[in-house]
Amino acid sequence: KMVGCGLLTAKKNPVPLKSVEVELQVKDHVATVISTLNYQNKEDKPIEALFVFPLPGDAAVCHFSADIGQTHIVAELKEKQQAREEYDDALSSGQQAFLLEESEQSPDIFSLSVGSLPPGESASIRLQYVIELAVEADGALRFCLPAVLNPRYQPQDGFKPFISSLCLNTNDPSVPASEIPYSLSFSARVSSPRPVSKVESSCSLEPLQYLNTDHTEAAVKLAAGHKFDRDVELLIYYKDAHQPSAVVEAGQDSAQPGTLMGDPVVMVSLYPEFPESVVSKRASCGEFVFLVDRSGSMDCPTNNWNQQETRISSARDTLLLLLKSLPMGCYFNIYGFGSSYDHIFLQSVEYSEKSMEEALKKVKVMQADLGGTEILQPLQHIYSQPCISNQPRQVFHNSLNRYCWFSSSGCLSHRDNPLLQLVSLQKASGCWLLDAALASVLGKTSEEVEKSKPAEVSSEVWATILALIWLHGFKMDAKDEWELLAVKAASWVQAQNGNMSRL
Repeated sequence: KMVGCGLLTAKKNPVPLKSVEVELQVKDHVATVISTLNYQNKEDKPIEALFVFPLPGDAAVCHFSADIGQTHIVAELKEKQQAREEYDDALSSGQQAFLLEESEQSPDIFSLSVGSLPPGESASIRLQYVIELAVEADGALRFCLPAVLNPRYQPQDGFKPFISSLCLNTNDPSVPASEIPYSLSFSARVSSPRPVSKVESSCSLEPLQYLNTDHTEAAVKLAAGHKFDRDVELLIYYKDAHQPSAVVEAGQDSAQPGTLMGDPVVMVSLYPEFPESVVSKRASCGEFVFLVDRSGSMDCPTNNWNQQETRISSARDTLLLLLKSLPMGCYFNIYGFGSSYDHIFLQSVEYSEKSMEEALKKVKVMQADLGGTEILQPLQHIYSQPCISNQPRQVFHNSLNRYCWFSSSGCLSHRDNPLLQLVSLQKASGCWLLDAALASVLGKTSEEVEKSKPAEVSSEVWATILALIWLHGFKMDAKDEWELLAVKAASWVQAQNGNMSRL
């Protein structure tokens, strides 16, 4: 079940949102997001309010402030227990107080207790974070506004799932912009040592305005009439994107020289360009060796709030995602280590539907049953194996507290996690089958997904398109986990001459 977002009461009911204002400042490859959310308590009694704010896993909060009536509060960084005690003391004495901390359920969700909000009173919450922008395949820098800053609006007569409205030809009545009870103001300013070529978006934008003659600074705004029916996504293109660049920022005058904040810093961006022939050749080759810690300590819980979820079960989920992401024609093997070590195959084998399924069967029963944590011997064995011609070897290793691969926070079982259910259904080629299992993950019946399929599109292509739309519609916050297998799926669709843009 998804955590509610925005300003909530103690009973998890939403406090009415009045407006959202977002300012995006992009410097080369890094973005600063400054957001202000305005709420109002329309009840006839005070409410104890909680602000829940999911962020990308690689975002860093650098400022928080709030206004309640005439009271202005700026957050200070303090040790967690001390901060909680001071917050409780302030509430007990009748003072306004705020507490911003990472959620105990997930390190990517920040929760903010804003204390008592009087009836009729407004609350203005200002939060600022920084994030490195992802680079797309065509060289664009991608920014996506978090859902809490772009809340979906649904009319009061009900909610129909994203898949239904987008894929299954369900005609939902549109909601006039004048009836949406909140507004969104979004502006972006882009600066780089290189000229800004263009800015594209999934939403309507006002014309791009250049702020200087060499086009290294530009500004753009979201056009009026935003429907709140899609992600606000920006794609920023630079000229000469593959040329190295550097951005210098002076230290703060108020900070002591010789400290992190007092000294100037330099950000260097390196984005090499490889010939297409090299990229296409390497995309389908490689020997991938996964080295899994199976020592007894991996049987410990991954976190304090879910004692049933262990580190080894999280590692199994990680291996599922990785195995589904491998390209056809590569080679792979899986080692487990503790006081001793073992491997699934005698030597790395070619990746195929058969070898993938064989590996997954063994991964499902993998346990933390190999004693201590001695990694030298398996590494020596891996590197003593003869290299496979034209298959460069890569070794991926997980340890007790650090993962070189993704390890989801508070992972759930396949039965409870739709993402893992969907991933487990993907074939080695990258496609999905249009069957009852896929329909169940999408929340539909087999008849509904079959009926929605265009006559000229094959069942496998349609199933794969539905899976990709579901990932982009519901799981953008977990994109780092499924991005590689989605690229693999999209490549498979293109190879089948599937026209995704037309659909």
